[in-house]
Amino acid sequence: MKKKIIAGVALGAAAVLGFAGPAMAASDLITINENGGTGADDGLKIQVAFGQIQVTGNGAVQLYSTDAVPDPSAYGNLSNYPIVVFNDPDEGVTVVGYSGLDDTDTFTDATDAHAWESFTSESTIDGNSGTVTNHLVYSDGNSDEVNLDYKVSYTYPNQYLNLELTVTSVGADFTGVPYKMYWITDATLGGEDAGMQFGGTAASGAQLGGVVSPDGSTIQSFRQTSGQSLNWFAGYYGCPMWENTDNECVPDGTANPNGLWIQNYQDFPNAASTVGTVDEPLDNGWGASSPELTAVNTAINFDMIFASCLDGVEALQCAFDAAGESAPAAAAPVLATTGSDASAIVPAVAVMMLLGAAATAFAVRRRNA
Repeated sequence: MKKKIIAGVALGAAAVLGFAGPAMAASDLITINENGGTGADDGLKIQVAFGQIQVTGNGAVQLYSTDAVPDPSAYGNLSNYPIVVFNDPDEGVTVVGYSGLDDTDTFTDATDAHAWESFTSESTIDGNSGTVTNHLVYSDGNSDEVNLDYKVSYTYPNQYLNLELTVTSVGADFTGVPYKMYWITDATLGGEDAGMQFGGTAASGAQLGGVVSPDGSTIQSFRQTSGQSLNWFAGYYGCPMWENTDNECVPDGTANPNGLWIQNYQDFPNAASTVGTVDEPLDNGWGASSPELTAVNTAINFDMIFASCLDGVEALQCAFDAAGESAPAAAAPVLATTGSDASAIVPAVAVMMLLGAAATAFAVRRRNA
């Protein structure tokens, strides 16, 4: 077993790197299961730096973009983010952890938004398993400092990892201010930047929700872990920050169906989008959000499933199988097969959704770009 402690600091686009402990390689990118992720039987390769993650499974990267790994010198080069949103009744909403601040359409003028500025890291790697923790810092002076621990844990050869987020301390401006934590990602499925969505509840009561490739061969999904009470969405990747009106986020009739959840300090709706067709898959993503919190050092965690699906296995069942879950006794409606293997691809997918226990939803639309 080896333990590594490293540190990295980024100020704007520039970076200053420092190291604690013995001399070591000048890199803050830490990899778990470095030789894995090449096939269906050698687990996941996981790369972590600066609160960003890239996962490789079955020979393909899983998170947007396909040619990127986490950059230890600058936050936000990958489209997955640990975000803390404070809701001060006098000062309004403050978003910490989203890097797309050059997009003036993303947040309203009433929303104060900031990227993480620096981080330090530590890791424990034991064979092909391990844990990496990034200690993220935002500080515009001591009064509004925010510190968050971003902890990735993986046990080989699982098809899932665990992500834990903890606000460890805040400055005086945020002391006692209610907050929520969010994690969001833009998905890449088998190398493709589009797919469909699904969601449901296992026999254990755990909620799962995520995205599936058009041929049904690859899924990635949220899984609620024991003792947690988190919310999720699966739909157009920009829904947490942007408003949409055509069911790209979640179906009409669902709470807050049009997105824009983060800057409005809203829970994710525990639902999957149902828009589109198999021929026009959605540029999709997914995420999880916490309930409202006030005390620091309150951790949230959830599993992230990245699995290859066998021919004849639909997405929700594939997620159950990968996570060691089982379907509820009251079976969901029978769905068309969506899986693929080396000898066959089944392109047909049933687009349907049943909200509640054993709910399953698929939706498709292609990005206009």
